[in-house]
Amino acid sequence: MTVLELYASFELTGFSTAVRELWWVFPTILVFHSLSMGLMAGIGIVCALRALGFARQIPIAMFSKFQPLLWVGLGIAGASGLLLLAGYPAKALTNPLFFIKMLMLAGAIWLTVRMTSTAPRLSSQSPSPARLPALLTIGLWLGVIASGRFLAYTHTVLLASWLVVGG
Repeated sequence: MTVLELYASFELTGFSTAVRELWWVFPTILVFHSLSMGLMAGIGIVCALRALGFARQIPIAMFSKFQPLLWVGLGIAGASGLLLLAGYPAKALTNPLFFIKMLMLAGAIWLTVRMTSTAPRLSSQSPSPARLPALLTIGLWLGVIASGRFLAYTHTVLLASWLVVGG
């Protein structure tokens, strides 16, 4: 069995079909995915901006309180992302941009967790040691958002079942 045949067999399940074809399912999942990604990116970018010296009146140590929200966002984004993937597995898994997004997401989360975990230690330092990681964090979160949007338009295969079984 080829990879496309594997994707096609999954696409033809009732679950995958329901995710794609019930009028309310895909949009609902997409709303949860978008909000959770926005939550994570917002936390990451706000922490990075503080590390760059913005809003100096807010103690950097306070940003460690955002970490549980980051994990909630990751849980919701992960679950909703898997559901989106279930609807169109070939669309994502045949697109190199999907894997680039996943790598950027891993880096953005790692840097954000690092910034929120080390906040008390950074509070006594000037923003300069945190400048490069903060800029990288912002860039990665913007890349995750942009690549996620581009995934809707850059696929070469929408449904493997159209190719394998003649859809």
